[in-house]
Formats: sequence, C-alpha cells, structure tokens
Amino acid sequence: KSSFFDRTQSADPVELATAAAAVLKRADYFNRTIFVGFDWAGLIAAKELAPAAQCWFTTMELDFIRPPAKDGDTPQTAALRHWNEAGTSPWAAGFDPSKHDGSIQKAIKAAGGDGWFPWYRDATDEAVHEAKSLGLKVGAWTVNDPADMKALIARGLDGICTDRPDLLMKALRTA
Repeated sequence: KSSFFDRTQSADPVELATAAAAVLKRADYFNRTIFVGFDWAGLIAAKELAPAAQCWFTTMELDFIRPPAKDGDTPQTAALRHWNEAGTSPWAAGFDPSKHDGSIQKAIKAAGGDGWFPWYRDATDEAVHEAKSLGLKVGAWTVNDPADMKALIARGLDGICTDRPDLLMKALRTA
C-alpha cells in the first residue's frame, strides 16, 4: 500500500510495482497473481512491466463522485472531490472519473485495468453491470456479513475480500 494523501508516508507506487513484478517474475507466478490496489500509478506500472498481469483497480467509497451529503463532506471526501473535479487525483494517475463521463468503471478501463475492486456497498447492480459491460471483472472489499455476501454473489462478482472466509464459504454453498 501507498499513501496518495501524503507520498512521504510510503514508498513510491511505481517502485513498489517494479519490486513486486521482479519477485513474481523470478518465481514464475504471474499466472496466479492479481494486482489489487488503491494507488493506480502502481497498477499502471505493473501492467506496463507485465502486460499479461491482471490488475484490478481498487476504489475507496465513491462519495466523492456523488452529490455531497446533507451534512457536508468529510475532509477526506472534500479533498477527493476537489481532486476529481480538477482531474488531478494523486491516486488516479491521470485517469480521474471526471475525465471519463464521471464513471469510475470507464476510468479504470481507460487506464488498462482488468477489474474493479470497490467498497462492497458501491458494487450495486447498476455499477456491476456497467463494469461487466466494459469487460471488467468485479470484486468487493471488505464483506463480513453473510447477507451482503449472498447479495454480491447474486450480482455475479468475481471476487470478495473478507475477514470471515468461513462465512463466505457458507454463503457460496447456499447461494
């Protein structure tokens, strides 16, 4: 992980991708790897280093592309909203949704992504349909409630991140 709010707090995402790609290449493990991350610069770098690598672009809660909440934005959401509207989001590496009809899925596709990994509440029927229509795989993070797991499975998600794999296994068996 890297910090796109303060780059001094983490390693450079391109350097991280380069190091990870080198390890995976040495281990001949690319065919069993999916790069997943919030900092799209690292994913774009991984794709450039290994075009066949699967890269699923993660998104934080999408409040920054929806109308502001009645009580206003949090400082983090306000910053994300500003960057997106200006087309300068540090995490988007030049592929802000505002440059792609306001669509996070279109931005990911334009960046060369193979999949979208949203916060699970953002994986609505409409959002998943848009992603799939663009040829993107869809996963969701972090889902720990069995009812939410079943709803996402019914939407045809390709992956679910959870702290409770035992509950996910039960949900998969009963879906």
